[in-house]
Amino acid sequence: MWILITLLCAFSLAVRDTAIKLLSREHSVLFLAVFSSLVSGIATLIYHLLFFPIDVRAFFGPANLPLIAVLLPLDTLAVFLYYVAISRSPLSLTVPFLAFTPVFIPLTSWIFLREGVAPMAFVGILLVAVGGYTLFFHSFSELLIPFKRFAREPGSVLMLVVAMIYTVTSVLGRKMVLSVGSANMGAFYPITSALLLAGVFLLSHRHGKEKLRFGRPGLFLVAGLAGAVMITAHFTAISMVNAAYMITLKRTSALFSMGFAALIFRERDVPKRMAGAALMLAGVVVLVFFG
Repeated sequence: MWILITLLCAFSLAVRDTAIKLLSREHSVLFLAVFSSLVSGIATLIYHLLFFPIDVRAFFGPANLPLIAVLLPLDTLAVFLYYVAISRSPLSLTVPFLAFTPVFIPLTSWIFLREGVAPMAFVGILLVAVGGYTLFFHSFSELLIPFKRFAREPGSVLMLVVAMIYTVTSVLGRKMVLSVGSANMGAFYPITSALLLAGVFLLSHRHGKEKLRFGRPGLFLVAGLAGAVMITAHFTAISMVNAAYMITLKRTSALFSMGFAALIFRERDVPKRMAGAALMLAGVVVLVFFG
């Protein structure tokens, strides 16, 4: 069951990112991320209030406050640095570094939760990570370019920091879900995180102006609701299985995004990425059978 829920999470993430990309011609990507996070947070709160018995005291209880105090700032910092990174350096030199997150999660899983990873499952994780990295390149000669230019590209450095932050927050997120339950986590964490992110955005843009244009309200709604589905599926799936397995499978969102790139944006270089896609699919098969 966790496999299907995680694939739904990956698909929803790809839908949200595609909607944000379509809207990015009119707004900054960071603003769109903040706005969609707020819509997602409100939607997940309403959904869990209507259909699940939730307890705000369980979520914000004294036992969980230290974990919240660590998770929320780290998550907010990761999102903020992610968008700063892609704004300062080309995507091909920044986003590939996110592929390293699943590789290091087994270590943080062991440190924080004492959860191990089966040897063959780790092979699957490596295949997905390598495949996810190679998706961004058209030939083998390009694979080392991000490393060669690493010191000269501030965005590359920032994205590697983001990848390392995610290795911690993914595991601590599972730790908190196991403590408060996926319903309480889904109800209160997204809206709290979105409000904090919105505060950071307002502080960092207090001298700037972001003109609101809602000429395509459907896309704003799609981005927000897809994010809500992604968040709900994420917390549900990560409550069921090792964080390393779940986050690795979630990385298949790149494959769905690649499909949307071909269908919606008519990108012509998609066939050149088949080697990376094949590696990711092979890794998924190994992970499903041995995880």
